[in-house]
Amino acid sequence: MKHHNTRQLSLNQLTTIIILFLIGGSAFSSTGRYSGQNVWIVLLIAGFFGAGLFTIFHRINTLHHNQGLPDILKSTFGQILGTVILFAYACFFFFRTLSVGNYMSAMAQQTLMFGVNHRVVITMLIITVVVCTLHGLTAIGRSSEVFLFLILLCMLPFLLAIFTSSVFKMENLIPILAEGVPSIVKDVTRNTFFPFGELVIFLMLFPYLVTPESKGVLKRSYISIAIAVLLMIAINLTIVALIGATLTSNFEYPFYNAMQLAGLTGFLERLDPLSVVIMVVGEYFKLVIYFFVTVLAFQALNKRFNFKIVLTLLAILCFFVAPIVHVHETGFMMDVVPFRILPIFELALPLLIWIVSEIRFRKKSPQLTGTVNPELA
Repeated sequence: MKHHNTRQLSLNQLTTIIILFLIGGSAFSSTGRYSGQNVWIVLLIAGFFGAGLFTIFHRINTLHHNQGLPDILKSTFGQILGTVILFAYACFFFFRTLSVGNYMSAMAQQTLMFGVNHRVVITMLIITVVVCTLHGLTAIGRSSEVFLFLILLCMLPFLLAIFTSSVFKMENLIPILAEGVPSIVKDVTRNTFFPFGELVIFLMLFPYLVTPESKGVLKRSYISIAIAVLLMIAINLTIVALIGATLTSNFEYPFYNAMQLAGLTGFLERLDPLSVVIMVVGEYFKLVIYFFVTVLAFQALNKRFNFKIVLTLLAILCFFVAPIVHVHETGFMMDVVPFRILPIFELALPLLIWIVSEIRFRKKSPQLTGTVNPELA
């Protein structure tokens, strides 16, 4: 069964998805958590390194003639070892699906649905994600164009609080680098892998780009990363200025708490309802992309696996596993995941794939066909 009509992705849609994927969750909860007033320096450096990682991902894609990650792994390492590494990536994508989903459900319980059973929230999330996944990548891409505009519109009053809110304190943004340059190394490393390194998932999506636009992927992706970095800097600097570096690091949802303090006198006295909309929409797109890619990765393990059956099994597994795991806890996500898990899948393995691919496939002329990988379709 082919899915060419539901899995085509335009360059504009790729742009909006990358922006939403990067700012979803991370911009509103974690990037400025420990960086404080140095967050803009941290994000600029991390964004630069993140763009470098994406260049490696794109080079791998080019060397393999626009194939998806499953075919890349099997052609690089052989059928058996490639399948083993693919299974590891599939498990990694599933782990991130659980962590993003649990974070989103916990956020919903504390803001929109206070007191509601966790499993009920998980069920609602699973249903919406499954429906969205069944409609295909094209539907996800089209909706991203609309919802990115919605997020920017809802974010505008928050950023305007810089000029209108009495609680905005410039002194919270100084002194810069008070502890010296070495103090930001850990923050830069964390933000390089989380969220920028997570763009490795687009190795699963590159084959679905429409043919005429595939050659402009790298340039457009750089623009997307730059826009996301600027948005994250604006958001996090405003958060730190409103509530201070200490409260930013202590609050679980600093963006939401900052929006509770911000307001536009005579227009919007309370902005926290808008923060919920922004956080839910941004995190939801990240969740959908991770779930969609997880289904593709597990399906690609065997040509006989059916997309809908794999999707159903993963959805059921999420229902039973998500409530009993706590992978979204702040300490684990901030201190363990970026330093022990993400570097394996976002740096070590891609570097190995790139080096081996350069040796084995560099002499072959890369022709970006833009066709959908039949094994994934």
